[in-house]
Amino acid sequence: MHLLRSELGRLINLRSTWFYAVAILAFIVGLPVMMWAATQGGPAEFRYEPNFAQVLIGNDMAVLIAIIFAAAGSASEISGRRVAFGYLSSNSRTGVHVARMCAQVLIVAAILLVGFVVAAGFLAVVGALVPEGPGLAFTMIGLALLWTAIGSAAGMLIPFAAAAVGVPLVWMLVVEVGVSSVPLDFLQTLTKYLPWIATRQLSDMMDIGVSDLHAGVVLAAWSSAVIGGGLIVARRRDVK
Repeated sequence: MHLLRSELGRLINLRSTWFYAVAILAFIVGLPVMMWAATQGGPAEFRYEPNFAQVLIGNDMAVLIAIIFAAAGSASEISGRRVAFGYLSSNSRTGVHVARMCAQVLIVAAILLVGFVVAAGFLAVVGALVPEGPGLAFTMIGLALLWTAIGSAAGMLIPFAAAAVGVPLVWMLVVEVGVSSVPLDFLQTLTKYLPWIATRQLSDMMDIGVSDLHAGVVLAAWSSAVIGGGLIVARRRDVK
């Protein structure tokens, strides 16, 4: 708990953390409010009147920003040798990295929950919110937090900020999108075993012809491999 409190305090005092917070809130709060304002003058069928899950229209962008925040943070701590100070004050190298990951996840959780409550509250006040789908909304937030942890682990695996950020983003936005777009049977089968595609299935953003249980198992397997691998590599890496 001491390590976690220390990491939370350190991250909260970083100006970059607040920059990421504002960027996430711009999509979680700003985007749905703008959508509501932009559609008010049009026909009723085109007005933005979302349910709870649809309030999170900017969640994909928020996930990308959260990954950048976590991956860059972990990689910078390792490449800058600042992680050595944590090792000196702790009996567990793994504990230092787990504490940082948990602190990053908690900060993103607070940002997402505050943004969601503000956006949903505003839409409810103006009479645009349809009070349905809260379960899916919280599932989407939970998935965003899982990807934050994956981003943190990417920074442990690749201790160079630019590469740690670039690899997961390229994987998600180029590799997985490319594979899912090619109409070849073996690539379409491969699509069913990719983590970002599985996330979108669980978020009701895509239907790839598998059950949510299948998608959940796929995402859990990838997450366990990346997070576990990141912690093992970071613990064993020499810090001079």
